[in-house]
Parts: sequence; C-alpha cells; structure tokens
Amino acid sequence: MTTVTLAVLISVPFWSGVSVSNTPATATTPATGQQTAATPAQGLTPLEPSQVLERFYRQQREIKLTPNLNIKPEFDILVLNICSLSWSDLKAFDLLEHPFMSRADILLTNFYSASSYSGPAALHLLQASCGQRPHAEIFTPIQSCTLGAQLAEQGFSSEIRMNHTGAFDNFLQELQQLGGLQNAPFIQPSQFPVAMEGFDQSPIYSDSAVLVVMVPEHGAGLDGDRFQLPGMREIPTPALTHVPVMLKLFGPGLTRTNTEQKPVKVSHNTSALAITDAIYKIIAQQPFSTGKYEPEEVADSLPMSRPVAENERVVMMEVNGEFYLQINRGDWRPYKDK
Repeated sequence: MTTVTLAVLISVPFWSGVSVSNTPATATTPATGQQTAATPAQGLTPLEPSQVLERFYRQQREIKLTPNLNIKPEFDILVLNICSLSWSDLKAFDLLEHPFMSRADILLTNFYSASSYSGPAALHLLQASCGQRPHAEIFTPIQSCTLGAQLAEQGFSSEIRMNHTGAFDNFLQELQQLGGLQNAPFIQPSQFPVAMEGFDQSPIYSDSAVLVVMVPEHGAGLDGDRFQLPGMREIPTPALTHVPVMLKLFGPGLTRTNTEQKPVKVSHNTSALAITDAIYKIIAQQPFSTGKYEPEEVADSLPMSRPVAENERVVMMEVNGEFYLQINRGDWRPYKDK
C-alpha cells in the first residue's frame, strides 16, 4: 500500500522512444509552498489553519514546471513505487539504517506523498508539474501539467508495468485517464509467474519478472495511533504519508563528480514536485554522454513544500513543525500520535 519511491535513470533503453532536451526545467514562479511565514502554531483559532491551507493552494496554483530541453534520449526513466512502506514502517522493524538506503544517489528524507491512498497519491505525483492540487481537483487533471504529457512532448514514450492486475479500486484506469498516460501500453502481467495472492485473492506476479512503473503512495500504518487503528488509512497521518524517496543512476558511460557513493540527503520538506524537478534537472546534465552527473547540485535546488495531505473530507497539515487535523470541514485540532 505505500512507498519507497525510486526514481531510477538507466542508460540502457527500457522504454522505447524515450526522448528529452537540453536545458533545465523552468518554472514560472518559485516552486515552493513554504515561502510565506505560517501562522504560529501556538494559540491557533479554528479559522487560522484554513487560511494557511488556502494560502498554500493559492501559491501552488502559481507553479508551472516544464522541461526546457533539447537532448535526444540517452537513458530511460524508471519510477518504482513500492506499496505500504513509510519511514514509520521502517522504524517499526528497526530498518531505518538498512544498507539499501546507502545505495541512493539522492535521498529525500522529508518527502510527503499528499495522500494515504494509492490512487490519489499516484495522481499527485503524475500531476505535480502544476503544483499540489486539492484532493477534489486531481480527478479533473490539467493534461499539459502531467509528467507523462510533458515527457511525451520531449519524445519520451511511456509504458506501464505492474505486478498485479491494476483492477482493484480502478488503479490502472486512474493512471491512464487521469495521470497523463492515455497512450501508455499496459504490459499484461499474466505472462509472468504468480508469486502469491493479494488480499482480494487476485494474483500477485513475480517482481523479478515485472519492471513495475508506479508512483509514491503511502505507509502501512503498522503502529496506528490515538486517531485510528493499525492498518487503517482514512486519516493521512505523517506515519502514512512521510515516505522515503530515493534517486539512483546506473549504467555504462555514467560520468559523475561525486565518487564517494554516499547519498546526498535532502532534509527539507518536499512533495511530488521535487521528483519531477529532479528528473528534469538530471536529464539536463546529460550524465551518460557529454555532461557530468552532479547529484549535489540537483539536491540543493529541489523545491520545498509544506506537508499537506488530503483524503476525501480529511486534511492533515503542518504549521510551524506541528501537525493539525480537519475532518468533514470541522474545526482544526492539533494532531498528536500518542
């Protein structure tokens, strides 16, 4: 159900027709949702968080990130999304220091997926070029703002692979119709060996035989809290939406300035916009041909964004380091997990 998201750039073509351009992505306004001072967390009245949320979305609507590139495709872009994996889940199993994390080029340590459900979280990522939109608006996408449409204009072609059928909750249909992937062929997983059964008795196919193209989702909520039981995801708490994101380049011909092979950690708050921004910046560096890969340069300039997560009729928002919760448009209340 949620996500370690790996945005992996590979030098050996894996999507046919991948294409790009030559200069970095451009945004019409600074890509951040945290430029204006927030209302102090102490002594909040019921209206003040609503004003902060309104201001956040107003700033997000001013964002327009577009690739400004003139490069022929020299590598593929693979976005892997692993369901039900958050920082909280890793902590529950004492895996925060797992060596797998050290293999990243760039590690986003404070990334928030904007929803605790798979479909909406995926749509937030695929529609991130025009900033984070309210939950109700992601179901009426601006096609020119989708990652798939923007990369298609640069000559990329997309492909969708899953280790499941994509039928549950219309997940595959949502990606195709609302995520800018209308023309992306879906590789039927039935050709791959079945590894297990899902919770709905549908087949789960072998990961080693499927290249899974998905997006950030949510955590499993293994511990639960005072607001909801373990495993429940109606309230998009930080334990569910605070997920690890890794970016890694590999393949022959890679030229990089950082030879220490240590992850460059991005500790400021980020959202799906940062992933799109990172992809465009890395493409512009031409790391497998004439350019050099500089992950520090990419990481240092990734946009900040206030942690805001929404499900239907539920909002979780950070104000000055504290989280606040609103249910059914009622009063805001401080969120305490214990």
